[in-house]
Parts: sequence; structure tokens; C-alpha cells
Amino acid sequence: MVAVLVDVLDRVRAFGVHPLHEPAYEHPDSVAALAGVTPVTSQSGKHRAVYFRWACNKRFRRAITIYADNSRHASPWAAQIYNDARAAGKDHPHATRILARARIRVIYRCWLDRVPYDPARHGAAAALAEQQSRQIAARR
Repeated sequence: MVAVLVDVLDRVRAFGVHPLHEPAYEHPDSVAALAGVTPVTSQSGKHRAVYFRWACNKRFRRAITIYADNSRHASPWAAQIYNDARAAGKDHPHATRILARARIRVIYRCWLDRVPYDPARHGAAAALAEQQSRQIAARR
């Protein structure tokens, strides 16, 4: 069994790829597409259309959108992304998918760095927290 695995790994390495060191997905957008939170763009000539992504992992889409929807109640950063999408005229499911895509980017980075999520290291969340603390201090 081990000899077969070593043989397969040697064949894969011959193509310049080391499967044990490569991430399963090279970009957070591929994970977002797997989850179905990115739209599908169809383009031909001068015509361009954007459609809802039906071909995806439905359980993953349901899990990440529920997580994103619940996170907006606890995180000012997530609430701002959701509220900005709603202000731009998006309906609730679309705004939730936009937030889910942003959350996937953060989760993907934590996954690559192999560190737990820390709002202090998340630049946009830290900047928003600083801005809110300044606003509270100015009111006093």
C-alpha cells in the first residue's frame, strides 16, 4: 500500500506539483464558487449577463449563508458589508451572499495561515472598531 502511494506521489511530482504542499483551492473565489455565493457570468460578443449559480454544493451554500447572516448580528464589519449591499438595492438573499463571499475570504486566509480568526489582525474589522471607538469618544 505504501509503495503504491509513493509511486503515485512520484508520478505527480514529475509534473512539478507536490500534492501534500499545495492547497486544495488556489484562491478564495474558487471556494466561493463551490459554495455557490459567486454569480455566473455569460458573455458573447456585446452581450453580457450575470446569473445565479445553480451548480454548486447546496449544503455548503446553505451553511455559509446561514453563518454569514448570523455573523452580521455580532460583527460590526459584517453588518456594514450587509447594510452597504442593502443600500445598493440588493435584496436580503443577495446581500447575504455578498457577505458570505467576504467571510469566505477571511476563512480562506485563516486556513492558509493555519491560525484562528482574530478581529485585531483583520484589517477592515480593526479599522471599523477604531472608527467606532472614535465616534463614541467624540460624543462624550
